[in-house]
Amino acid sequence: MLRCSSLVLAGAVLLSEGVGRAGDGPVFSFDVTPRPERVEVAPGAAFTLDSEVTLRTTENPSDTGAQGWTFSLVSDGITVVDVSTAGTLAASIHDDPPGLMDTGFVVVEVGTRGIGECVDRISALSSIVLSFVRVVTLPADGVAEVARVTFAGVGPAEAGDALPASVFFLDGCEGEG
Repeated sequence: MLRCSSLVLAGAVLLSEGVGRAGDGPVFSFDVTPRPERVEVAPGAAFTLDSEVTLRTTENPSDTGAQGWTFSLVSDGITVVDVSTAGTLAASIHDDPPGLMDTGFVVVEVGTRGIGECVDRISALSSIVLSFVRVVTLPADGVAEVARVTFAGVGPAEAGDALPASVFFLDGCEGEG
């Protein structure tokens, strides 16, 4: 049984235009979807699982959303093998399909360094600012896909056995960039 869970990254960096004092600003949270309760694979068979990282904005008194963010996503029982912004709102305006990133900053990579609980973990890392020269934001409210992550694993050796796995956001993970 492949079980995935998600926690909001406590140290997430989120930039938003017009955020007021504490309690008056928007609420941001990351999630990973799909999070299947069970993935059926043949005993000992290799598999991949493609997931999306989304950024949800709620309680936003402004008409603009997040301008930038950073997260690190790790897993137990399965391995992060790729992370990308392709096909998401964090993709470049020059990509096909286009995203929103225009003269900003994008680093997405699989990282193997870190401190604390990130030591000896492989993580999907993302640091993004959509634009440095104009106001470019995610939608003011709702869910926006900001990354795609691929995980890989090997099914249990015996039919009927379970492979427990989890996926979660964690502070302290670092990449090479």
